[in-house]
Amino acid sequence: MHRQGLEQSGVYPGPNYVYKDMQDIKTSYIDAAGSTFLVAEYDGRVIGMGACKPAQNPERAEIVRISVDSEHQGLGVGTRIQLELLKEAQIMGYRYADLTTSVEQISAQVIYTKLGFKVPGLEILHKGDLTIPIIHFTGKIPDIIGYAAARLQQWQHHQYFRTPGALF
Repeated sequence: MHRQGLEQSGVYPGPNYVYKDMQDIKTSYIDAAGSTFLVAEYDGRVIGMGACKPAQNPERAEIVRISVDSEHQGLGVGTRIQLELLKEAQIMGYRYADLTTSVEQISAQVIYTKLGFKVPGLEILHKGDLTIPIIHFTGKIPDIIGYAAARLQQWQHHQYFRTPGALF
């Protein structure tokens, strides 16, 4: 699913580039201190995912790997994944959340902005043969949770979210 999202937005660095964290999700997120990995399910099928991990500053969580199956985009699934990740981050003691996206992923930028994330800067990322301009977003977790919860009221019928061992 992560690869599908990168391919759709034109930023997939190719089969020779390995996302080490996605090769071993259990070690990278589930068993790692200060991290979590969520999966959204619908009708027995995984339709979305996302993760949270510590950033360099101990007050900050980094939200990563948010991806939603193309058939379920625009229905609030990504917003719900973010909301659940932010709730988990807050429980783990983080006060702020950071994330990045490529400039090509316009829909992600729109969602992050609507949720109240701010843009402190841009960066050029080199992955394989690709040069990818990326945008950094940051926000206070309680504020973003409030925005996300308000937006999700229109998508109450999507309740198929789980983490390993727990159903939301």
